[in-house]
Amino acid sequence: MADETAEQAESPKAEAAEQPTDWEAKYRAAIEHSREWEKKAKANKGAADELEKLKTSQMTDLERAQREAKEAKAKLAELEAQREWADLAARLSKIS
Repeated sequence: MADETAEQAESPKAEAAEQPTDWEAKYRAAIEHSREWEKKAKANKGAADELEKLKTSQMTDLERAQREAKEAKAKLAELEAQREWADLAARLSKIS
């Protein structure tokens, strides 16, 4: 009886080992899963954009001006960094 149980336990393992993996089916399942998440991400992006518009519309003039000033400072810092890199590249090219 113990021998029969051992043979039955090995039987499903042997069958699973003999069956080839259907890689195409796994690929299609992964693609489908990624498309579902893409749809969710797009829906969330739309909701986030609407929320941002709502927050912006409810901002006072002072808050709006402060936000614009902060964005302008960030852009200025980025442009200054780019200019410094360009100046450095120009100086290095003169040395070479």
